[in-house]
Amino acid sequence: MDEKSPADGSPLSAPTVYSKLISECKNNVIIDDISSHLLASSFIGVPVVLPDGRRCGTICSISTDRTFTGKDSFFLEKAAKSLACLIEMEDIIAYDELTDLYKRGYAETLFRHTAHWSSFAVAFLDLNDFKRINDTYGHEFGNAVLQHVGATLKRLSANGAFVPCRYAGDEFLAIFPAYSEQEDVLLALECILSELSTPVSILSQNFTVSASIGVCFEADSLHAYIVSADSAMYRMKQTHKQGIAVSGSDSYEWIPKSG
Repeated sequence: MDEKSPADGSPLSAPTVYSKLISECKNNVIIDDISSHLLASSFIGVPVVLPDGRRCGTICSISTDRTFTGKDSFFLEKAAKSLACLIEMEDIIAYDELTDLYKRGYAETLFRHTAHWSSFAVAFLDLNDFKRINDTYGHEFGNAVLQHVGATLKRLSANGAFVPCRYAGDEFLAIFPAYSEQEDVLLALECILSELSTPVSILSQNFTVSASIGVCFEADSLHAYIVSADSAMYRMKQTHKQGIAVSGSDSYEWIPKSG
């Protein structure tokens, strides 16, 4: 009961403490008497473990009028395995294996569910000279660059401001399903480009990623958003090679200081 939440340092609730206990155990757990912590007589929990060993959570239950048995544990374990199978299938369907970002198909689903909101924007990001990178350093190095971009986008999207997707090859999407001001989107894109422009070590090689971004703030379909953003990105690629351009606006262009 004295365990702290890593997020805010506050005491965890009793049910959360029990769930945390299960997530750290390799086996199912049955506790016969938890009346001192909860108004219940028995607790049971099993971990949800994917085939690759990842732990995705727990399935837990409490009872006020009976004691759980090994039979209950058996059925709950089957439910946990079924849930793990569904999670694994979702990972295969929704996530790109190389970059661990959502696949382009997820963008369609996101658009269907959020396009009716008051604001929606799509940014199209394309790496510069990626073919030359593959030709010069090899495809293994090129894949490592893509993984670096994916990790950067995932880290910068952790606050929920945008959803990153791998569109195809060295092309990525940053989808903003709800934003307050266009300036917030542009600042987020500037942050992405600045982070990517920072020199890093990739496979023991000092390297700087160069990218061009186009963003569209208004369209009738996701396809139209992407086409418009792609067109703005191509305009930026032709003029400055690296930077951000807004679809339908020739007045806004942002070039990183190192670009």
